[in-house]
Amino acid sequence: LDADIPAKLALSGSADTSLRLWDLERLECLRSFEGHSGAVCAVSANFSRKWAVSGSDDGTLRVWSFSQRGSLASLRCTHGTAWSLSADFDHQAAVSGHEGGSVQVWDLSEQACVQLLQGQHAGLVSVVAADFPNSQAASGCDDGSFCLWDLEAMACTHRVQRDMMMAVWAVSSDFASEPRAMSGSWDGSLEVWDVKAKAPTASLRGGGVCSLTVDFAAGRAVSGTYGGEVCVWDLGAKTFVSCDEKHSAAIRSMVTYFE
Repeated sequence: LDADIPAKLALSGSADTSLRLWDLERLECLRSFEGHSGAVCAVSANFSRKWAVSGSDDGTLRVWSFSQRGSLASLRCTHGTAWSLSADFDHQAAVSGHEGGSVQVWDLSEQACVQLLQGQHAGLVSVVAADFPNSQAASGCDDGSFCLWDLEAMACTHRVQRDMMMAVWAVSSDFASEPRAMSGSWDGSLEVWDVKAKAPTASLRGGGVCSLTVDFAAGRAVSGTYGGEVCVWDLGAKTFVSCDEKHSAAIRSMVTYFE
């Protein structure tokens, strides 16, 4: 799932192999996109440029234009399903996270993987973020590890390890200048990390964390629980409030926007 909340647009990927573009104001589907032969597991979109990249368990990335149903390009993932994606359409580049701990860096104009980052994660890389103008990337894995990467040197610059399996990670959009991250776990524990110091700066407690987003500039985070609860966190006060309405099952993905 990806969304531009101010523009009232969202893009979803489904196990039925399709992607759908949604008008959040009219609550209707504007267009569906077909091309994958397996479930769509990750999407990254630029809604103003009307482009998107998707990853599927068919082992490919696909590049899309919102103006047509078919994909513009199909790229073969050498390390299986892309479970997380971050794409920059101005720089024609993307980063994807995979099972087995691998992170792939892509040149979308050349339709090729230009680097494979390995050796730091051992599980499923469920979160990636990229700042291509500053040649920085970040990745979080369910084995409890989190890494910052230098995309020029193609090397890990900082790594933290949380002693918990089934970890969930989140980073803010300013991670390159403010190297912080937030982690959550099925046991309900959450921590804010100073990545360079390799140490948590705050600990919080709530429901079992299945998904997580954070905006450090706003001092807010949102966690989705295995029980279907949405928790909005005040990071300064280390407290949360629960939304009145609950889902009936685990919340696997969220997009948040803090004005």
